[in-house]
Amino acid sequence: MNPAKTLRFAIVFACLCPFLSPVARAQLPESLPGTKALIVGATAIGAGLNHNCALFAGGVLKCWGRNDYGQLGNGNTTDSTTALDVSNVSGATALAAGGAHTCAVVAGGAVKCWGRNNYGQLGNGNTVSSLTPVTVTGVSGATAVTAGSGHTCAVVAGGALKCWGLNNFRQLGNGSTVSSPTAVTVTGVSGATSLSAGHLHTCAVIAAGAVRCWGNNDYGQIGDGSLTNGWTAVTAGGDHTCALGAGGAVKCWGRNENGQLGNASQTGSTMPVDVFFVSGATVLAAGEDHTCAVVAGGALKCWGYNIYGQLGDGSTAFTLTAVTVTGVNSAATLGAGGNHTCAAVANGAIKCWGDNRYGQVGNGSTSSSTTAVDVVGVIGATKLAAGYSHSCAAITGGAVKCWGGNSDGQLGNGSMTDSPTAVNAMGVSGATLLAAGGHHTCARVAGGAVKCWGENGSGQLGNGSTFNSSTAVNVTGVSGASALVAGYVHTCAVVAGGAVKCWGSNLSGQLGNGTTTNNLTAVNVIDVVGATALAAGQSHTCAVVAGGAVKCW
Repeated sequence: MNPAKTLRFAIVFACLCPFLSPVARAQLPESLPGTKALIVGATAIGAGLNHNCALFAGGVLKCWGRNDYGQLGNGNTTDSTTALDVSNVSGATALAAGGAHTCAVVAGGAVKCWGRNNYGQLGNGNTVSSLTPVTVTGVSGATAVTAGSGHTCAVVAGGALKCWGLNNFRQLGNGSTVSSPTAVTVTGVSGATSLSAGHLHTCAVIAAGAVRCWGNNDYGQIGDGSLTNGWTAVTAGGDHTCALGAGGAVKCWGRNENGQLGNASQTGSTMPVDVFFVSGATVLAAGEDHTCAVVAGGALKCWGYNIYGQLGDGSTAFTLTAVTVTGVNSAATLGAGGNHTCAAVANGAIKCWGDNRYGQVGNGSTSSSTTAVDVVGVIGATKLAAGYSHSCAAITGGAVKCWGGNSDGQLGNGSMTDSPTAVNAMGVSGATLLAAGGHHTCARVAGGAVKCWGENGSGQLGNGSTFNSSTAVNVTGVSGASALVAGYVHTCAVVAGGAVKCWGSNLSGQLGNGTTTNNLTAVNVIDVVGATALAAGQSHTCAVVAGGAVKCW
């Protein structure tokens, strides 16, 4: 793992520690096997960081889970593994659960909130947490509400938007960075019909189905709406994304300190920018901080971070524009891992280059290579996938061979021993698609079922457990898969009708189901239909949908 990646993980862990205390992990009452109380009759549900609430007929609200700030709204701070009535709320029509607070739209369009209030996210004019609901000041005629980590927003009469609470990344949308314990009006947005708050940003659907977003955009996760229709494929790296359009044009957006956007700068971009010196592209792949494309004639171009030689041009100098990979032509498909890259060339042979500390280049050594070398023991490759420190190929007949790092069983051969040459993944046949995450691998097999193996601490294998597996296990609830991708610790698939299902880590909302709760089995991505292609970065996911538009979460 490179130092920049290590630092980012350390920062994320430090920021989440206050929320991830082992004091309570109560969610749905899974902690009491055999004594679960079924919750029936709910018409809506809101999932917060460590608590949940449900809306029932007649406007009744019930909450369960963590309650250290009173987010369950029952007048105390005792966690609960069963659903409890929220005090002093009636006639509720909508609800939202945030980091450690909850809000509801009640009769007449007023909004009531309860729980943590350190940034004014309860909207009642102060920063004192409340164990029972309080009325948000200055909000009436509300029709919808959403809650982020420390801020809250509502759609009010006429489709205007009001927000309150934390505003350090302008997530309140009023042009300032000053937090507000009372509601302020979001500027430049009207005709809103729905809205959603992320950790530190907010988005709304407005007239004609357009989307407007504001708030934290460190990695370009908001975008500016300029990625129009007509895109055919998308790939997501660590914190950047690229799309392939008609005529082989390539555009990228997001993080860019290592030149991974390919536009001759090191400045991140919230809007898609043209990749210089790349045309006629047919295939794209993004690694941690580098990107590669197959161009006309099967040549390869790469750009970005290159400390391990992952650009394949014979050097270790990173480049802000595309360079040609040495010794590769007639490339048909491509895979980019953390800091290495692989391509399938004529006759199905595989060539790899870059970081090889774990044997992920597959040439029988552990020495990194700045130029392409042949992978030993693989011919007839039809699909390729590269994880952080391992690579896999589906070969003619549907067997899967993997090589490289194997600390979590990601090679699938029943061991946890690294291999600098290709080994057979056990229990996998008829494979037609592959996806490799940080330390796990998945394959679509006969009938559209999906099998996964390797690391599973966040449920990225999708089999309902968190136990690693060095051999393939079946993903629960996924069939008819037509596309498959893996992020660092999550996995997604396109299924029948172009719907998308995801499983695994969800701390950044990468499962797209409106929560930040990990899922050990597949859940449906909200508001994505007609998907034709997928891409997953370290902690985000994108899809090409009907008409060639791109949606990301």
